[in-house]
Amino acid sequence: MLDLAVHPEPAIDGIIVRLSGAATFEESGRLQELLAPLAEACPRGVVLDFSKLEIITSLCIGVLVAFRKGVIAGPPDEHQPGRVVIASASAGINRSLKFTRLDDLFELFDDVSSAVAALRT
Repeated sequence: MLDLAVHPEPAIDGIIVRLSGAATFEESGRLQELLAPLAEACPRGVVLDFSKLEIITSLCIGVLVAFRKGVIAGPPDEHQPGRVVIASASAGINRSLKFTRLDDLFELFDDVSSAVAALRT
């Protein structure tokens, strides 16, 4: 089962989204429902904290790519796009993200504090 917790992060004018459990095919619709309103809120920065995520399927990765697209689009009057980064992914998930070249879309960080620091700049 997939759990998701959202915490505001004023330092980046955004949020930290902590995913835990298993992001499986069966959870993809629920993940999309949970993330859609977050993208609509147009956060400036988003850290996806994968520290408690055990597995993520390609369908759920697709949901995250769509979420990233929504965050980057932001409100029509903003000139600087939002950013979405991934922190604390397990070695296996990190390898999968790099193998599929998703590290070209999502910057990968070893921990949340590094990700937050990078989004401040």
